[in-house]
Amino acid sequence: MKIEKKDNGYIIADEFYFSADGEQNGLYNLNYNIGEDVLYGKQSSEKINYPGEYDIQGNYIKCISGKNGLCYFIKKTSGESFAIVDSVKVFEDDDFCSAEKFIYEEDKIDLPSELEKMELSSECYALK
Repeated sequence: MKIEKKDNGYIIADEFYFSADGEQNGLYNLNYNIGEDVLYGKQSSEKINYPGEYDIQGNYIKCISGKNGLCYFIKKTSGESFAIVDSVKVFEDDDFCSAEKFIYEEDKIDLPSELEKMELSSECYALK
């Protein structure tokens, strides 16, 4: 899986931008800081910063609150799935357990060790 550091976030699979609250034009922006629950005026459908389930151009995106911020499960139109996680709390959700690949921040969780304890085997990618 291709992950590239850009500005204060990461471009994931050439489609998604994961950051605190930044945006990159032309990408689906996934923020780990929770946004406002009610926004007025024109909104970008390409920015997700609130828990919920989203269907954007056939990509299924589930956003839940993790230990340190928002976490995401994504199932792309191609069928590939991955999750961005910050704690084992997210594995209470079946969608997250079914992800083929996991992306995590090393300073927030030792994901490979946690997956081993849960007897889950998936590819892991650390954000550095």
